[in-house]
Amino acid sequence: MRRRFLIAAATLFIPILQAQIDTTGPESLGPVEIEKQGTGHRWDTRGIRLSEDLDQNEFKRAACCTLSESFELNNTVELSNADGISGIKQIEMLGLAGKYVNMSRDNIPMIQGLNLLNGLTAVPGPMVSNVHISKGSASATLGHDGITGALNYALAAEPTGDRIFFNAFQNNQMRREYNAILKNRLGAKTFNHTYLNGAWQDWIMDRNGDGFSDMPQSARRFISNHSQHYADKFEAQWGLTHWVENKSAGAVDSANARSLMPKEQGFGFESREKRTEAYAKLGVFLNEDASSSWGNIVSWSQHEHASLLNSLIGRHYQGQEKRLEYQSFYQSPMIAEGFNVKAGISIMASRARETLQSDAFKTPSSMLTQADAFSLNREERNAAAFAEWVKEGELSWVLGLRVDRNNLFGTFVSPRWNLKWELNPNHKFYAMGGMGRRSPWALVEYLPLLLSSRELLWMGNASQPYRLQQEQALNYGISYNGKGMFLGYPLTWNIDAFQTDFQAQTVMDRDAHAEQLHLQTRTGAEAGYTQTLHAEASGYFHRRFSFKIAYRYVNNQMWLGRPDGTYGFQQAPFQSPHRGLLVWGFETRSKWYMDLSSQLNGPKRLSHGAYWNAPDLSPFYAVWNGQIRKSWEHLDLYLGLENATNRMAPAAIRIKPEYDFVDASYAWGPTNGRTLYLGLRYYLR
Repeated sequence: MRRRFLIAAATLFIPILQAQIDTTGPESLGPVEIEKQGTGHRWDTRGIRLSEDLDQNEFKRAACCTLSESFELNNTVELSNADGISGIKQIEMLGLAGKYVNMSRDNIPMIQGLNLLNGLTAVPGPMVSNVHISKGSASATLGHDGITGALNYALAAEPTGDRIFFNAFQNNQMRREYNAILKNRLGAKTFNHTYLNGAWQDWIMDRNGDGFSDMPQSARRFISNHSQHYADKFEAQWGLTHWVENKSAGAVDSANARSLMPKEQGFGFESREKRTEAYAKLGVFLNEDASSSWGNIVSWSQHEHASLLNSLIGRHYQGQEKRLEYQSFYQSPMIAEGFNVKAGISIMASRARETLQSDAFKTPSSMLTQADAFSLNREERNAAAFAEWVKEGELSWVLGLRVDRNNLFGTFVSPRWNLKWELNPNHKFYAMGGMGRRSPWALVEYLPLLLSSRELLWMGNASQPYRLQQEQALNYGISYNGKGMFLGYPLTWNIDAFQTDFQAQTVMDRDAHAEQLHLQTRTGAEAGYTQTLHAEASGYFHRRFSFKIAYRYVNNQMWLGRPDGTYGFQQAPFQSPHRGLLVWGFETRSKWYMDLSSQLNGPKRLSHGAYWNAPDLSPFYAVWNGQIRKSWEHLDLYLGLENATNRMAPAAIRIKPEYDFVDASYAWGPTNGRTLYLGLRYYLR
């Protein structure tokens, strides 16, 4: 069944081949160049790897305010609530969690390790200039992870950009956010950018009436400095970033609906996270036309995370990590007609400690009180060499190979390949595949599931009870990108199908037992697999009226327990197999912009619905968002509405009061209701 999926999906592309357009005929369409700068979204087909590019025009159409929230109008990267308490937003790509995506800033690996959980949420969206997304196994030069794709973002640091940028945001739930970018010229070819961000959620609200806060009270402070120097023979960049975020949530005080119940009396959650990172890049041009170059990247980070996950059982989490990385790249000039090589090395050293401690644990079935404690010391060192052989032409390809030596997991090889067939300028086919591996971070990755009274059971071996195997998966897929005309206006469409086959997969099983979480590595025939199909079209009904329509299907099968005690493959819980996206945009000559979007989500399989006297499937639901904004030379004003129909997941938090048992992981849909917001952007160019 797994192998037949891509064969069946490939039949979708056969009619396209048969209907190939002859661009030489008098009635032919001819080459069409499509630049959707007004919408901020485009498919970049110039390289051998197909990528989806988003810029600031796309981010302006989203409500607010972090990078993770900037994907509301995107069907490649999906955003969902991790739980019903913490407000953590998690992304998915190709049906798998964001931890399987290689995420970086300016090609510097930053969102990894302890930063996986909140890394995108801590990045202010208004400070990001663009995001590049590519599906399938990431380039061998980026790392041995990136099983389902790569996501690279860049902070706004263009020398020709605004001298001063300021953004202010406020919604009707007392969430407010302020962003500022200050650019200074330090020399004829040296520029400095300073980024400031402050964000607060002041009110506690319980609009679905379940007795718990819909969103946590929070405060985040972010400061970053980025400098860059341009010279004839080299370019250099360096910077420093620091951010701190505090959160608190839980049961609402019945006497005061705007405050939380004291955590000694009811369920409470608190979190404090702090991160500091520094980086430097140096690129040296080795010849006159810069076709040969030598690049160097060094980065350092320190991350601290402390959370009270569940005050009822005194469940605390603490994590600390220090990480140092160095990468060196060599880009060759063309060594033969259409051929070139990129090669390099990378070195990484990480020291981390994670602890999970519960003072007591109460199981409703037995009423036995237990204590669970996990302490993981982790020192990981990795050295790698990689190379890519590139051939460009009508039939272009990239062959990549990476060899890693890891002190925890030994030596392993990660091959990658990409193929591009350019039928003509309007029709391009892509095929890709590769092997990826990642080192699991067992506790921090699953913190949203630990906001519960479930007991955590580590299903490891007796000799190494807290040791999980390295995750390993093969990803492969095909894609077709086409361009044409619709009603006399440009139209772009994209169809792709991917499959991911795990050889080893870390699984947190919440289906095997209603009062427990089972953490273990599934290997061999029990390792999961994921199949995805994505179709999207975007264009214009009128030169001022744009649209995008997209559909995504996911079959994510995991080896999980069943209520009857047996095990087998099941659809991953809390994931919608069918998802649609509709986006409309309209602009006037006087620079009024109106955007409307609808996210359509099919039913999701819920976990142990019978135990909680709940249905096995969530309902179909749609989330409608809209925004109106007006632009002047130096100022933008915007007014928007999120979740216009006030669609909320009831009982996202399951409770058994007689046992003080709480499970906050049932957020199958939005946990925050209808939201009205207002904001402004100021530019000094």
